[in-house]
Amino acid sequence: IFTISKNVSTRLKRYLKIESTPLLPPLPLGDAYHVGKRENFILSVGRLCSIKRVDLIIRSLAGIDSNLRLKVVGGADEPAIEEYLQSEVRKHHLEARVDFMGRVSDEDLVSLYADAFAVYYAPFDEDYGFVTLEARAAGKPVVTATDSGSVLDFIDHEKNGLVVESSETEIAAAFNRLLLEENLYEKLSFREDPALRTSSWPQIIAALTGPAGQISWDQKAQAR
Repeated sequence: IFTISKNVSTRLKRYLKIESTPLLPPLPLGDAYHVGKRENFILSVGRLCSIKRVDLIIRSLAGIDSNLRLKVVGGADEPAIEEYLQSEVRKHHLEARVDFMGRVSDEDLVSLYADAFAVYYAPFDEDYGFVTLEARAAGKPVVTATDSGSVLDFIDHEKNGLVVESSETEIAAAFNRLLLEENLYEKLSFREDPALRTSSWPQIIAALTGPAGQISWDQKAQAR
């Protein structure tokens, strides 16, 4: 029994008493991620749904230095979620600072990661979260929350990102720190190789097919 992360394996053990082995999949775009410019926008990537907590970064933006904008990449995954997020933007008078970009091409996504100031990714109890690894492959600090699940397997507080409570004031303070503390920003901005943290497809295929490969063709014929 295999899962995509330690977090999912932990759930299987907690709720169903089932042991399993995590096989962390590699990044979907391989080595395309790179370090680019440092522009004045925070990047949020992911499905637009309540569990991804895009509304949290929108509300936080009101307390973040006005030099930073927010770019939101991702399509709606819940009824009326776009209307709700837009209402949060209007409520906090952030129309000039928030761009909803919808789904973007792979090339545009890589460019956004490369040029972002930093990445916000603080979903609730995330299963795995490619966004975390994509951001680090582009050398961008990640701001996440203490209850963000598997994101915390990859982000260490004040080592390659900031881990704070899931509140507007804490999220805002984290981004303001990155903006104001140049030494901290530089420390957290090194590019990480996600291959050192994940499995390769050959490793995953070998693990998934290994048990079946140990059965001879005669045994399979007898089983049928």
